[in-house]
Amino acid sequence: MHHNEPNDLSQNEMPASHPKHGGSSAGPHVYNYSSSTGEEQVDLFALLHGIWEERLLVLLSLLVSLALAMAYIYFASPLYKITMQIRPGITGYSDNGTPIRGWSTAAIAGWINDEQYRSILEDSTKSPPEEIKIRAIAGPSQELLLIYLYNHDPKKGGEILSSLFTNWVSSYVNRGGDSLIKLNLANINRTIDTHRTELNLLDEVKGKKIDMQIAAYEDQIANENSKIKLTQQLQEATKGSIERLRAQMNATHENTTELITVRDELLKAGSTQDLSLMLYLNVIQQNINYVSQLQERLVQLERDVIKHEEDELASMQKIEDLKRQLQSQQLEKKKVLADEKNAILRQIQQLEMQKQTIAPIEKVSGPLSSPQPVRPRKLLILSLAILLGGMFGITLAIAINAWKSHRGNYTSGRKA
Repeated sequence: MHHNEPNDLSQNEMPASHPKHGGSSAGPHVYNYSSSTGEEQVDLFALLHGIWEERLLVLLSLLVSLALAMAYIYFASPLYKITMQIRPGITGYSDNGTPIRGWSTAAIAGWINDEQYRSILEDSTKSPPEEIKIRAIAGPSQELLLIYLYNHDPKKGGEILSSLFTNWVSSYVNRGGDSLIKLNLANINRTIDTHRTELNLLDEVKGKKIDMQIAAYEDQIANENSKIKLTQQLQEATKGSIERLRAQMNATHENTTELITVRDELLKAGSTQDLSLMLYLNVIQQNINYVSQLQERLVQLERDVIKHEEDELASMQKIEDLKRQLQSQQLEKKKVLADEKNAILRQIQQLEMQKQTIAPIEKVSGPLSSPQPVRPRKLLILSLAILLGGMFGITLAIAINAWKSHRGNYTSGRKA
């Protein structure tokens, strides 16, 4: 009968799981190969079980990874981070003295990160420029820039950054590496020369003019003093003449009195026609005339004394006026002229300070070194070693477990 054919399977057609082929009665749920999909179904429990069976391998991988990491940490040179804060420098000043910053933080950062600094460091550091790696990052405000490098010697790293800053400024300022800076420095130098010329002219022209006026006032004062001295001498001489005139007047007056007495006696004696009487009368008249002349001369001398006193007072008053004018000129020379000179000197000093501030960059702080080495990053390296070592061990355990499973299945199939 044909309906019994399904049960008439031959021995070769029986599935591998059949007891007759040595298969286990519970075999289908341990290794299940689906012929309909052709994909292996992974049993999570079996996977974890396989990893656990290879736990020593995983641990060994982890230890090897840690040993390599610790060896790297031990033999690697510790590196310090040396930083310096800079910002765009003043490249010029406007007409009203406002600073102009011609460079931007982006341009400076690009200059550093493009390693254009290497030519500047060639002659200033003992280390070859290719061994120095300097980087720059802009701060949050975009006004400051942080430049940094890593070096095993904090002092040497600081010297490198300081050398970079110094040579950078020197290259672009002293050597004329920036045309704008060069132009602004030339303008400042011209202005300084102009002020120095004004200062020299102030001494040579205005100072000399004031000195000449002072000398003229001093000469006038000296002349007035000479006049006063001469007037005093004339006054003393006039007073002496007055004294002598008065003495002569007194002597003449006494002589006249005596003559009058003799005349009166002769008149009493009745000798009216006597020659001696006539002589007495003539002498008396001459004495009277002489006294009159002496009086007129005395009055004139007294007027001369008064005039001399007036002249002396006038000269003294003129001297006081000249002294005030002289003091005014001396004050102008001492204060006004000095103030003008100080104002010019302050302008020159301010321009010199502006020259000192002109630079492509300006140091804000640093160089500063980290207190401890920042590389190698021990914690990060150890963490990565644990992670990678564990992952490698687990991957290797999974691979070994899969290989064992595949080999077991292959052997079971061969036996079947």
